[in-house]
Amino acid sequence: MNIRGVLTDFARTGGVGVLKPGALLDDVSGTLGPPVEADCFPQPSCRTITFAGVKEAFASAGVRWELDEFPAVRGQFAALVELGPVGVRFTFHVPDPSATDQDGATLHSAISRSSGHVCGSGA
Repeated sequence: MNIRGVLTDFARTGGVGVLKPGALLDDVSGTLGPPVEADCFPQPSCRTITFAGVKEAFASAGVRWELDEFPAVRGQFAALVELGPVGVRFTFHVPDPSATDQDGATLHSAISRSSGHVCGSGA
């Protein structure tokens, strides 16, 4: 599976393989081996993934997304995928914040979260 396939799968499920919300450490360790530190697994090799590439991958896979309306750190923006009880927030870094075209922005993080969670609710 290529990186676009991994991101698309993550957008659809909130996880990648055994790494998913609610996964037990024993299950993850059984597949990936023990954590390197207390709770960190080895990082995959670094690759530059652009917003244009993610949009193309999502379009090809029929994944619906929207730009996050929540204020972001200067030079960043996020795309949200809501799928049932799980959502994924893809945050992108904009190399030139004055640019009007965001397609060259690079993927900074992809975080799975519960769509039903509201900050401060204790949920």
